[in-house]
Amino acid sequence: MRKMSCVVTLAFILLTGCNDQKIIEQLGIVSLISYDDISESEEHKMKVTAVIPDYSIEATSEQEILEAEASLMKEAEEKLANQTRQKLVNGQIRSVIFGEDLASKGIKDIIQAMEREQEIGSRVKAMVAEGEAVAILKSTGVENIGDYMEKMIKKAAEEYLVPNSDIHIFYRDLLDDGIDPVTPLIGLTEGRANLKGTALFKDDRYVGSLNSELSRIFLTLYGKVNSSELTVKMPDGEHMRYINFNYNESDRDVKVKKKGKDITGIEIKIDLKGSVLEDTKEGVISSPEESKKIEKLTEDYITQNGEKVLSILKENRTDSLGLKQYVRNSLSFKEWKALDKDSILQTTPITLSVDVKVKDTGMMQ
Repeated sequence: MRKMSCVVTLAFILLTGCNDQKIIEQLGIVSLISYDDISESEEHKMKVTAVIPDYSIEATSEQEILEAEASLMKEAEEKLANQTRQKLVNGQIRSVIFGEDLASKGIKDIIQAMEREQEIGSRVKAMVAEGEAVAILKSTGVENIGDYMEKMIKKAAEEYLVPNSDIHIFYRDLLDDGIDPVTPLIGLTEGRANLKGTALFKDDRYVGSLNSELSRIFLTLYGKVNSSELTVKMPDGEHMRYINFNYNESDRDVKVKKKGKDITGIEIKIDLKGSVLEDTKEGVISSPEESKKIEKLTEDYITQNGEKVLSILKENRTDSLGLKQYVRNSLSFKEWKALDKDSILQTTPITLSVDVKVKDTGMMQ
């Protein structure tokens, strides 16, 4: 009897596994979706593209790409569903990519619709593509672009190369009158998708960007960084000196200076502690004097590029750093409501102070 029970149990498990396989083959599980603007007039029209991994036994490729033109997200979903024998499900969407033309016009409606849809998780990564987003989905060299983009963005965010921005964070910052949203910026290099930097938004409109080098600096100004690195490029005498500075302690402090009820300035103070892993200067030895020199070079590098970041933010009239949150906290509710918020970064002097401490100069030549 016991032997028979084991046989029946094993048969049930095998049958269940077969049924699960059939169920998966019947589902079109969307892993990545993109939105591009195709309006030729004021009429709102977009191209929606979805990537569906193909789990069927007879599959000739690892993914299927569906496209539809629509004015609403739900309308696009219906048109996409009509192109496949499978039932489309959105529960496994990991990334959403907006083409720059569409993002420039505003993406609030799409983000809001995704945030409200229970089937879609709020941790879906949001990003902007240079040019058309559909080009990323059709890029070469990757068999499963949905899986590739999810892992690439996750790794880059963990290493503080790009901001960590999902649709929940984007929508939260969009509703906050003290900060503007940011997302990773991606593009194509020789037909392959890769990171380009940070996309800057004014409210829900894409207005500008920071390249990869400035994105690293931006993230040190943005908030606490657990662990990252910088390649410092600064003149040292007659030659350029390159230093790899790996920092595992960082802190940001923002102070609002006031005179009475007037805002007279904003000070951003950055503290970094880390190690030098590589230096192009020959004959470098570990000494207090050399450590001080490296600290000064690194401070100057961060300060100069940090001022470039602030200049780009001012130029695009966006507060991606959330400095207005600190201004808001220094005022009464009535004072804040009466303030011309859009002009704060334009009219208020912003100073940047950087303090770097080198804990180790065990460098490689």
